[in-house]
Amino acid sequence: MKKFYLTLALLGFLGAANAQVDTLFWDDLNGETWDIDPNQGDILITERGNRIRFGSSGGTDPFLPANYNDDLAYSYDLDAQLDYGGRPETWFRSLAFADSDTIQFDGLLGSNSWFDVPGKAANYFILPAMYATADMVVSWYSAPFQTPLYLDGYKVVVSTETNSPYDFTDTIFSASEFVSFNGGDSANFASYTFNPVANSFIHGQDGNFVEPGENSVARLIAKLRPFSVNVGTFDGGKFVGKTIYIAFVHDSEDDNLISIDNILVTGTKVDNTSNEEVSADVVGLFPNPATNDVNISIKLDNSASSSIQIIDATGKVVASKNSNLINGYSQVNMDISNLSAGIYTVKVTSAEKSYTRKLIKK
Repeated sequence: MKKFYLTLALLGFLGAANAQVDTLFWDDLNGETWDIDPNQGDILITERGNRIRFGSSGGTDPFLPANYNDDLAYSYDLDAQLDYGGRPETWFRSLAFADSDTIQFDGLLGSNSWFDVPGKAANYFILPAMYATADMVVSWYSAPFQTPLYLDGYKVVVSTETNSPYDFTDTIFSASEFVSFNGGDSANFASYTFNPVANSFIHGQDGNFVEPGENSVARLIAKLRPFSVNVGTFDGGKFVGKTIYIAFVHDSEDDNLISIDNILVTGTKVDNTSNEEVSADVVGLFPNPATNDVNISIKLDNSASSSIQIIDATGKVVASKNSNLINGYSQVNMDISNLSAGIYTVKVTSAEKSYTRKLIKK
């Protein structure tokens, strides 16, 4: 009963705080048991209906993700190192570390960086594909097992290519890990070295979301803390109009444990699951950038009635036209003089499939 009421309360708050915004992904990672997908036994179905595939073998696993528009979430261990405590090598289901958190949170994902042979973790929890709009926000809770001594760090990263762990090149959030204790007052965070140093969060440094440790002032017990990042406005909106993947990467070296919980992604839902970002020989735009109008050249294998839409960064269709396109190349002109300057998506939908290209309006 506790779990039911807490979930309703959280969703009610999120709904009030994000009026007119769609939920693109949500999982509180609760539930006594998760179902097994009857068609794919390696996939677990969470209480919220999300499907997660678990894989671990240092990059040789056949379930290593490397797909575009993948609707699965993945928990993947890229380091393939043995856990010192015999825990699973990927992100795994667990309870909160702090005693007070176990009252509020029924389940979460944990990850370990304490190995039989000291080394660096590389555990990825990868969310399904999502279309990024200007109002996209990712929110979550996280807590290391302890701080400042052997504090675990992690990153939130984005890929605009596939969901392969090797394609995540943009870091949108970073939490520092413990590197060394330099002597002096072990209760003072200034006595430690953490990494990364710049633009990175250090859990417990501000005195919040921690509990006293049983044995040492250097081993405060960390509590789950909320975070959020505006994905749509990150780095000038570089992800807007693209299919992206968001991943939580535990990359600490020889520390202890980290946890994540209550993962929520909101934004404007755009039905582009069948879209394919294509080259100019399939859908061409000229001029691009454009000022008053744009000519759209479209190559089809068969004649078909097609819809051409121009979609803004929030997912709103701002211009559209239906046209009968012939086998081979067709050209359609669209007036964009009334559109504001910015980045738009041109979406061409025919009986064959949907295609998208990016358009810059000057």
